[in-house]
Amino acid sequence: YPENGASSRYRVFQYLPYLSELGVNCTVQSFMDAGLYDLSTKPGRTVAKVLATVGAVGRRLAALWHGRRYDVIYLQRELFPFGPPLIERWLRRKGAALIFDYDDALFIKKASRYNALATLFRAPEKTLEVFRLVHLVVAGNNWLRDQAVLHGATAVTVEVAEDVARYLDRKLAPLSQDVTIGWLGLASTVK
Repeated sequence: YPENGASSRYRVFQYLPYLSELGVNCTVQSFMDAGLYDLSTKPGRTVAKVLATVGAVGRRLAALWHGRRYDVIYLQRELFPFGPPLIERWLRRKGAALIFDYDDALFIKKASRYNALATLFRAPEKTLEVFRLVHLVVAGNNWLRDQAVLHGATAVTVEVAEDVARYLDRKLAPLSQDVTIGWLGLASTVK
């Protein structure tokens, strides 16, 4: 996802300044640009979604063409949100160091609320194969880590972290006042 996608914002983008300070150079290539991401969260507009997805596939393939110049390819979710992991297999055969990061149970088939066509292309068994292809799985919680290990992966847990430096210090409200709790996610997961 682009930076406005919560998963990528919290699992990738917030770490980039810290990695840079450590001398680690990172290049991020999101499958979805902001336009496709916005389209993907709304019902309808199937033709626009298909055209935007074709463009995303082209950009991803172009980025992967130069993948051999990287020491590690860190996959936050899958390279392509549909089809078998053909490119992941090819990268592994070519000797690429692959790390797969996920924070949702991608191996459970569920229908898309926004696009019936997208449901047809979802392949939860792909995630299970990716577990076995990559060198390391980074899971968002221990249950997801254990599922990856159960399916043949070497896996660790890195829970979603909040960058508390982004928030101003606030005095605690007296207990008699209402408490406001923030929520992170999409309209699709509000319920």
